[in-house]
Amino acid sequence: MLDATLWQIDMGDGTWAVCCLACRLPLYRGAKPQADRVFDTHACEPVVPLTTHPHPQEAPMKLRLHGTPAECQAAAALLRQVPGLHLCDQSPPYPDRSGELVRVYVTAQLGPVTVTPDLGRAPGGDQR
Repeated sequence: MLDATLWQIDMGDGTWAVCCLACRLPLYRGAKPQADRVFDTHACEPVVPLTTHPHPQEAPMKLRLHGTPAECQAAAALLRQVPGLHLCDQSPPYPDRSGELVRVYVTAQLGPVTVTPDLGRAPGGDQR
């Protein structure tokens, strides 16, 4: 029987990942034989109900940063400064197939944004 909550994914870099959407856990990333074993033996009880979130801003987003290690680090730092965006998790850099670039995966969640009144002043403090 097909289990749509358990996924085995070829990551494209020679490793395989096994993820369980029911218990919301990444279970394994590595060689194919061990991935097969984890996939075949995993059994869980759902921790979080697999229903749609009543408020989309509560659902986390998965973002992939792609570039040089310095670019990805700078982009993640800039994302941390965005009002109303909370970075929940950041992966280590994974080497790309080209060898020069990396991928960094970020989990982010939208939160409330506090808006301050403009009061008619430009960023430098001058009147408009």
